[in-house]
Amino acid sequence: MKLNNENGGALLLVLLTVTLLSIFSLGLLYQLHASSSQFNKTEKQIQARNVAEMGLQHVRELVRDNRSNFPLDVESTRNKLKNTILTHNITQEIFPAAKRTEYSVDIDYKAINKEGNGFDLEVVSTGIVADHQEEFAETLSFTLTGEEGWRKLEELDPEEPIPGYQQNEDTAYKQNGNGNGNGNGNGNGNGNGNRNENEEKSCNEESKNSGEYTCNTNQQFKNHITVHNKAALTVNGNVVLTNGLKIINKGLLVVNGDFHAGPSGSRIKNNGVIIVNGNAYINKGINFQDNVGLCIKGSTNYPYARDLYTSTGLSSCDEFNSWKKNGSQIKGVYVSNEINGGGLSWRVESESE
Repeated sequence: MKLNNENGGALLLVLLTVTLLSIFSLGLLYQLHASSSQFNKTEKQIQARNVAEMGLQHVRELVRDNRSNFPLDVESTRNKLKNTILTHNITQEIFPAAKRTEYSVDIDYKAINKEGNGFDLEVVSTGIVADHQEEFAETLSFTLTGEEGWRKLEELDPEEPIPGYQQNEDTAYKQNGNGNGNGNGNGNGNGNGNRNENEEKSCNEESKNSGEYTCNTNQQFKNHITVHNKAALTVNGNVVLTNGLKIINKGLLVVNGDFHAGPSGSRIKNNGVIIVNGNAYINKGINFQDNVGLCIKGSTNYPYARDLYTSTGLSSCDEFNSWKKNGSQIKGVYVSNEINGGGLSWRVESESE
């Protein structure tokens, strides 16, 4: 009888242990399932947000790629965007994807503002991943601004001395300071000789043999100038060329003003860079060779969109400087303002909601 009681107790203990283990196992499985569901939900949220952001980026790229062709009229530009570039709804499916993955962009065109110089677009992008959705909203403001722009440069005559400009006779700037310029010779008094390396240039060198030169006034370069061998020439004023220029071998020209390229052609090659922080008038064009950069922050007549070296994805002139410092290859033309617009330009600003 005692043996039977012991066996019954052992059986009861086993059953109790199995029951408890089953309860704990079910709880653990539930927790694992809940964690897995939460992880999948969070993953879908992140993916849907990323897809929604792709929709906004799609709209920004369409604006950027077409801005140079906007009519210089508020109503005409609004109609062009609405009817051909940014219609009311844009849907894009993302491939390859085993589940439904797409973004849908809704665009609401607001009325022309009371000033009559612009309008807003309210853009809502919905990212969809399987059964989950996320939204991002952004307002794009289009404003037509008016300035003299590059048109005022077209009126200058580079072959005649321009009042308010230093008549610069230099011909070359390079890192070791041995650039030549034209000066009076020591012969019979009727010829020109070469300027030696110790002779002062019109633009001051920052430190001996540094190759960094600065001019603090408007410059009219009378000769064909060359900036090369990693030299950097900065002009804190306007630049007008009479006989063109050549930027080669990692040379850099920074114009903190307006730039008139003159009646002669110019050349950029071997990682040379020109940065114009004002307006630019380029009559004869610029010959690009190898990896080079031209950046214009103001307005210009230069038809960069048709140039072989036009680069997409550039957002500022500063990128050329960073590429140059990092030793990266440079290849691109970037214009941040008006193209061929006779003094009017479109400013596009975005504000996320």
